[in-house]
Amino acid sequence: MKKLLILCVIAPLLMATQCEDDFNTDGSETSFVIQNDSGIALSFPVENGDFITIENQSNFVVSSEFRDDSTALLPSDSPAFDEIVLFQLQDGEAVQVYQQNPIDNALWVLSEPFERNFEYRLTITPDLIN
Repeated sequence: MKKLLILCVIAPLLMATQCEDDFNTDGSETSFVIQNDSGIALSFPVENGDFITIENQSNFVVSSEFRDDSTALLPSDSPAFDEIVLFQLQDGEAVQVYQQNPIDNALWVLSEPFERNFEYRLTITPDLIN
């Protein structure tokens, strides 16, 4: 009976410490956000040919990437996009008003809202619109 009692106490302790080794605390997340301060609604193209509207004074998360290390992923290294193209809808037609190709890391502002949770923000102002 003592052996069973010892086993019931030790087994959960061993399992708890085993799970700890499987949890990776060194990883990080980097989000890429477009902030629309242009004064107009912008449209972001998605793969199926549709557009997502980014209203003036709003944000849109282009992508969020998880990594095994604790550093931020540069916008130019994101596997989710290799350019940023924005449109304005005029008379039912999509007119290109902004393009970033290649991605210019200097135009993206890095912050770390939480530990190992990074955010690169591209702010679109009237000066950047064609």
